[in-house]
Amino acid sequence: MAGWLLLISRDTGLTRALGRALVRVRGGCQLWAVGSSDQARGSIARRDTLPAIIVIDELFLENEALEDVAEEFSWYAPVIAIGRAGLQPRMAPLVAEGNVDFLSRDDHFIPLAAAMVERALRWEQEVDEQICQAAANQQPAAHTEPAPDPDGFPAEALRLLCAILDNLETVLADRAHLSTAAARRLGRAADLAFDLKSALRLLAGHPEPEAKSAEFPRP
Repeated sequence: MAGWLLLISRDTGLTRALGRALVRVRGGCQLWAVGSSDQARGSIARRDTLPAIIVIDELFLENEALEDVAEEFSWYAPVIAIGRAGLQPRMAPLVAEGNVDFLSRDDHFIPLAAAMVERALRWEQEVDEQICQAAANQQPAAHTEPAPDPDGFPAEALRLLCAILDNLETVLADRAHLSTAAARRLGRAADLAFDLKSALRLLAGHPEPEAKSAEFPRP
């Protein structure tokens, strides 16, 4: 259950409250607090894993709009955005999509933010436990795995996925014209597509090719 939480804020009260929430719910989870969105982007780029949750405090965004930053970072992890109550209409589309939770920065925002982080981590913990339990229940029947299906859905899905990867490769080859955030998102999409491609190869009965250098340059 080890992981990390990214906080964009220099509010010491908020930092302490979130640190206590992590201790209550998720032993070993680290809190990375940075003072700007640029520092947050650098933290994500340097880490090998994505954060479990990202908390964004509008007060420390300088000249960036909260809704824009929240939408950008929602590509990496669930986002809890803290801002002025007047921002609710602009944040509503992101909240409706389920990508972002919005919290007004009033007298009670610190305990509410800690409670929302704790709730999200507990939900993630429950999902992880269910996955582990399901895997344990399936182990006795591991020898009865279905035979590869070379002409069925896995093979067709694999052909479609290869076409998607070809398009991603074309776009990323010209990534000098992309923003850093856009290039990183496309790179993340390529990583996920490669993982899915490996699984589909097994289902379709296709042998995995010899290891080679990555097709996509890292952002």
